[in-house]
Amino acid sequence: MGDLIKRIIAALIDYYIALIPALILAFIGARRMESGKGGYLIIILAFLLAFGGLALFILRDAVFGGRSIGKRIFSLYVVDEQTLQPVRGGKPALKNVFNLINVMWFVDAILLLISGRTVGERISKTYVIGKKTLERADAGEDVTPRTTTRSVVTSLIVCGALFVAFVLLIVVITLISVFTVLDGQKATPEYAMAYEYIVESEKYAQVDAEDISFNSYNSNGIGDERTATYGFRVGYHSVEVTLHCEDGEWYVCRECTAFE
Repeated sequence: MGDLIKRIIAALIDYYIALIPALILAFIGARRMESGKGGYLIIILAFLLAFGGLALFILRDAVFGGRSIGKRIFSLYVVDEQTLQPVRGGKPALKNVFNLINVMWFVDAILLLISGRTVGERISKTYVIGKKTLERADAGEDVTPRTTTRSVVTSLIVCGALFVAFVLLIVVITLISVFTVLDGQKATPEYAMAYEYIVESEKYAQVDAEDISFNSYNSNGIGDERTATYGFRVGYHSVEVTLHCEDGEWYVCRECTAFE
C-alpha cells in the first residue's frame, strides 16, 4: 500500500477517533429526550465534545508527539524537508493548523493527489512519509514524493470507496437509532394507547393486526406538558395518532389524529 493511500486512511481514522465520542453522546442525549427524561445537557456536552474533537483532529500530530494515532497505525512520519528526519512540536502543529479553513481541506486533497504534499506541509517545510521510505532516506536515497497517473487514480478510487463506506456507516447508525427508539416505545403505555385507538376505531376495526406496523415516533414538550405522535402503517394507509400529556395524564387527541 502506497504512502499516499496510507495517509488518506490514517486521516479518516483520526477523524473518526476525534468525533465518534461526540456522536455517541449525542445519540444518548437524543434517546433520553425521546423518552422524556431530558437529555438537553447531554446534547450540549456532545456539541462541546464535537468542537474539542475537531480541535484534536486539527492538532492531532502535535498532540501525539509528532505523529497522530492514524499515522502510528500505518507507520507514517512527519519529517523535515531538508534532513528528512522526524519532527515534533511546532512544525506538526503548523502543518495541520491550516485545516481551520474548510476550503483548505479541498485544496489540500487536490494538492496531495497531484504533488504528495498539502499547503500546511509546504509552509512548515515538511513531508509525510512511511517507515520504509524513511529507511531509504536514511540510506541516502532521494525519496522526494512523486505522484503518477496510476497513484492519483488509485487514490481517487480509495477516496470514493471510503466515502461510500462512510455514508453507509451513517445510514446504518441512523437506522439502528430509529429502530432502537421505536422498539423502546413499544414497551410504553402511551404506545399501547395509540395502538388500541387504531384497533378500536370504526375505520380499522376489521383490519388484521399483522397489517398494522409502527414506523415513526415524535415527541415535543417538557415535563407534564408534552405531545407524542405515533405513526403507523395500516395496510396501504398512513395513520398518525397524537397523544397529549396534561398533569401527568396521557390521552388521545381525536382532533389532532390523522387517518389518511
